[in-house]
Amino acid sequence: MVAFVFQISSNRYDTRKSLLLEEITNIRTTYLRAELLKEPMSSETRKLLVEYVDIRADIGKDSAKLNHLMNRSQQILDTL
Repeated sequence: MVAFVFQISSNRYDTRKSLLLEEITNIRTTYLRAELLKEPMSSETRKLLVEYVDIRADIGKDSAKLNHLMNRSQQILDTL
């Protein structure tokens, strides 16, 4: 039973880790490709990406602001 539960939690951890690494790679790639855009769009895109990363880092810290942070992160994604 313990091995079964451990396997389930291990799979969830591996999936979460994989999704996090994929998101990090996508953000990094987008940030680097933003340099190819003309100004002021390039600067604005990089600024929004930095704000997005800050919001994603803050989501786990303050559950009281969770809805606001999730809404703002979605707004940033829609803008990009």
